[in-house]
Amino acid sequence: GQRVLPGVAHLEMARAAVRLAAGDQSGDLQVRLQNVVFARPVVVTDAGLEVHIALALQDDGSIAFEIYTGQADATQMHSQGSAVLFEQTEPRVLDLPALRERAGERSTPGQACYESFAQVGLIYGASFRTVRQIELGHDEAGRERV
Repeated sequence: GQRVLPGVAHLEMARAAVRLAAGDQSGDLQVRLQNVVFARPVVVTDAGLEVHIALALQDDGSIAFEIYTGQADATQMHSQGSAVLFEQTEPRVLDLPALRERAGERSTPGQACYESFAQVGLIYGASFRTVRQIELGHDEAGRERV
C-alpha cells in the first residue's frame, strides 16, 4: 500500500548523474551500469522525499554510485553500483524471432509473474504491469537466456 520509486528510476538517476559528471555535452558517451544492488526501496509519502546520489571515481576508472536519502550522518542507502563510460558504437541488431526460438524451453505468462510478486508483498499498479511473457532457454554455449 506504499508508493515506491521504481527501480528503473534509480538506474536513470545513476545514468544521468554519471553523464553530467563526465561533462558529456555531445551525447557520444554511453553509460554501462554494473553490479547494481537494490538494498531497500525508496518509499515516497505525501510530504515528498529528497533523494540524493553520490559519485566516486574508482582506481579502475569506473564510477561508483550510491543513491540515498537523509542528511549528514543520518542517511539511508537505497541502491548502489558502478558505471563505466564508453564511446557510442553502432547499435547491435537482435534477431528477436531467433532469440525467442532458442529461449523457448520454458515460458511464464506475465500475469503469473505479478501473482508471484504479490505473494511477497510487491503489488504493481496497472501502469507498471508491462511484462507479457518470459521465455527461458539456453544459448549455443549452454548459458541461460531470458
